[in-house]
Amino acid sequence: MAENSTGPSLAPAPDGIWYARGGYLYRFDPRARTVQRVLDLSGIGYNALAVGGGSAWLLGYEGVLTQLALR
Repeated sequence: MAENSTGPSLAPAPDGIWYARGGYLYRFDPRARTVQRVLDLSGIGYNALAVGGGSAWLLGYEGVLTQLALR
């Protein structure tokens, strides 16, 4: 995990609840009651997470915004 990463960050979306934790991005599907590990976030520092438009957006302490394609 990057040096400036915080604890878990959550982002609700129509397809589930997304969260970043322990250097990975996950999606919880409440209908199926499953968790899917989606992306490796190694080296990406973040303190906030948003999901939308097929992308995850991670905001770092230094103001760096990182967009990651989800599909």
